[in-house]
Amino acid sequence: MPEDTVIIVENDNTVVLESNIIETVEIVNENEIILHSNIVSDIYVKEIEKEIVVVSAGVKGDKGDKGDIGPSGSMAGIIKAATAISAYKMITVDSNGEAILASNDNAGHANRILGFSINSSNTGEDVEYIIEGSKEELLWNYNTGDILYLGVAGAITNTLPLAVNGAAFQSIVGFVLNPKRIKIQIQNSLNII
Repeated sequence: MPEDTVIIVENDNTVVLESNIIETVEIVNENEIILHSNIVSDIYVKEIEKEIVVVSAGVKGDKGDKGDIGPSGSMAGIIKAATAISAYKMITVDSNGEAILASNDNAGHANRILGFSINSSNTGEDVEYIIEGSKEELLWNYNTGDILYLGVAGAITNTLPLAVNGAAFQSIVGFVLNPKRIKIQIQNSLNII
């Protein structure tokens, strides 16, 4: 087909438009030239052959090698620490938007728990935290299924915080998957009267 051929596909047929442009130049005088263009077109319909392809499922292959263990499917973040923060502590934010230890004896921290620190950091350094997800620590020795609460100074505890012990509120922050592994899942706080 010529370079200036247009092909239009419509339904089961192809419409082909072939166009040729014929140009002539007329010299009127040394200051004037006239360009004449004529378009000659042929239009015809070409049948398309339909092809049927049968696709079937193949035989299942051998099982591949086991891959590396990926991250624990958690929601995470990074924030600057307003003070030194140890790993595995519950954190909140101060009035400057920097991380501090959350504590159940401070009513201002109720429903403001940001997450669970996963690294230690000094003042001004970045502290990484998870909002939800699991974490493992070989030094932990919790009872499987226990509920975890925010304690004092960022600690997590499996003992229900009470007002007689100085708690201003209770907040479930997760639960124990096995003695060495916990699941962080921060709940709304309940004020203690």
